Amino acid sequence: WASERQRKSDDLVHVLREAALRHVLDRFSAADYGHDALGLAKHVSSLFQGLADATTNPEAAAAMRRLNERLHYQRIKEALAFNDVARELRTLTNSSVADVQKSTRRRLEAFHERRICHQIALG
Repeated sequence: WASERQRKSDDLVHVLREAALRHVLDRFSAADYGHDALGLAKHVSSLFQGLADATTNPEAAAAMRRLNERLHYQRIKEALAFNDVARELRTLTNSSVADVQKSTRRRLEAFHERRICHQIALG
């Protein structure tokens, strides 16, 4: 299901117009999510839900809600296992780039690949 997460994220970025994508990223880059595992996990869920909601596609939004529910505890474990999740989120939500869609797609790819690589270790 990890590759399913990556595919859905890539699809979301592809359908979002640049202005909408920048708006979502800017909203979440300015958010105060704290640095505890629960806050970070909630922030990741909210970010992905914000991307899905911005597509205005109710099926995408519903699918993301299901994924977020299923991944909640795994994200808490990730936040405990990785010591740089807050930095990773700041990088992921940075919209100050020339091609925000391409950059976001690549950052989401790296975000998911990192988790896929460490999934076995996290159990």
